[in-house]
Amino acid sequence: MESVPTRAQGLRSSALKRPISIQQHGCRIVVDPDMSVRQFHSLLERRALFGFEQVFLYKIQAGIVVPSQRPDWSLRPSPRSVQAAGKVFDWVEVAQSVEFARSRSPGYIRRLKLKNGPVGISR
Repeated sequence: MESVPTRAQGLRSSALKRPISIQQHGCRIVVDPDMSVRQFHSLLERRALFGFEQVFLYKIQAGIVVPSQRPDWSLRPSPRSVQAAGKVFDWVEVAQSVEFARSRSPGYIRRLKLKNGPVGISR
């Protein structure tokens, strides 16, 4: 028997093979499992308004740029947004979301939150 946490974990990005698509007011956002936006598409105009967009995380250590490993995101799609949470560098918690803009103009907003976690000595 396994206890289920009170907050649902969501979908794991490693388990998804296809992108997530959300629609609202004649527009569609297609988000890949790694949280890159494949396209923002206007269904009324039948064309892509924005193309590929992705966020890269890295740190600078001793003057060298070190890219982060790809996190296994915990994804939570909803009719209006796609939210993801994960860890990079084993101690930085990352939460990001892609959602439709709340304006008359078509568009989307990406929000990114970073939080330093405790750095402990691994044994």
